[in-house]
Amino acid sequence: MESQESSSSKKSNNTIIFFVIVLLLVIAGGYYFFVQKNATVKTTHQIVNASPTPSLSQPPHASDAGQMKMDMQKATPVPLTAQQKKQLDSGTSTSTTEKTFNLTGGNFYFTPNKLTVNKGDKVTIIFTSNGGIHDFVIDEFNAKTNIVNTGKSATVSFVADKAGTFQFYCSVGQHRQLGMVGTLIVQ
Repeated sequence: MESQESSSSKKSNNTIIFFVIVLLLVIAGGYYFFVQKNATVKTTHQIVNASPTPSLSQPPHASDAGQMKMDMQKATPVPLTAQQKKQLDSGTSTSTTEKTFNLTGGNFYFTPNKLTVNKGDKVTIIFTSNGGIHDFVIDEFNAKTNIVNTGKSATVSFVADKAGTFQFYCSVGQHRQLGMVGTLIVQ
């Protein structure tokens, strides 16, 4: 009888020891993940404060994540310039078949965000990034600029050979989904 009690007591002690070990492992694992999460937050904070603007000659790298995250804040569109207003007014003019528009883009907007031209017009877009890394794309006319960084410009020309309403957008990351879109109307 003493042998059964001793065996039962050993099993009970072993079960308790097992649960204590498992509990210690869970606590240690939770501590490890908490420390790792805080280290990641500190590293990201350091990158945001210390990273240079990404190079235009190379695509963004993981080390630029802080800068890109900082650039992802939505900005207020800049007002139209006098030149842009004049270009918009002359966009539907039938006296010329070559239309040039200076577009400014930022997080996450185009200014102006609506252009109107006539079918058959040769359209030139001079796109300038006002903040962040962006481009200008209209799929239906196979028109796409290079990706440009803050203060830089790129140009694309195409013939508006189809009538209709077409969306232009920024193809960088999730910029299109974040609202960096505009409308081209071809009459």
